Amino acid sequence: MGTQFANYGFCASIGAEELHACREAFDIGNEVFEIPSCPCGQVIHVRSAVIGLSPQWDPDADTPICPMNEANCTTETSHSDIMSCNQATSCRISQQVLKYAFPAELCGGQEHGNFIRIVYDCVNPGTTSQSGSCNSHFF
Repeated sequence: MGTQFANYGFCASIGAEELHACREAFDIGNEVFEIPSCPCGQVIHVRSAVIGLSPQWDPDADTPICPMNEANCTTETSHSDIMSCNQATSCRISQQVLKYAFPAELCGGQEHGNFIRIVYDCVNPGTTSQSGSCNSHFF
């Protein structure tokens, strides 16, 4: 008898996911923020999105630093580029969403944000529900 190999995969979304990412340079270019792929055929459901300005922002660090805390100036956003992530399995968002992020000049006269925070779920397609799970079996 030969040896049988089995690979059982189980995945289910538990709670919300969060993308917190910094602008990569002083000039906003063609860089993107990326929401990674949802597992097992699930899709993205954006709960909320915030664009902010962190005074601790350091784009010259090996990994840009932009902590989100009470000292930040933030504004909620429903920018169409972010909302278009709904029902997608993964999503790339241009850092251009940070331009003119605020309705008026805020935060010491700055017009552009330097970070984004998106709270999202991976859900079953066509819903906002996380009910059920997906299973895959390979023999």
